[in-house]
Amino acid sequence: MTTKDPNLVALLEESDQLIQEAESYLVVNGITYRFSEWVTPKAYAKRHNLETTNVVSNWISRKIITPNDIRDFPELNNLRLICDKVYK
Repeated sequence: MTTKDPNLVALLEESDQLIQEAESYLVVNGITYRFSEWVTPKAYAKRHNLETTNVVSNWISRKIITPNDIRDFPELNNLRLICDKVYK
């Protein structure tokens, strides 16, 4: 799309930015989770250079990742998030 109206261009850019910000949050039951702080086990393994997500699963079962650092969302197709911090 090409337009010369600077107001429209600025509005579209602002809209895109707001959409990107909204996509970085998950709100469930009134609680907001930022995807920079809470990640899936797969994303955690990738961010922290772990071989597989099995490492993360083992840490969860061995309580290295404590229950306080885990959020399960059955209403979102059993989505699991863990707090993105260094464990071990």
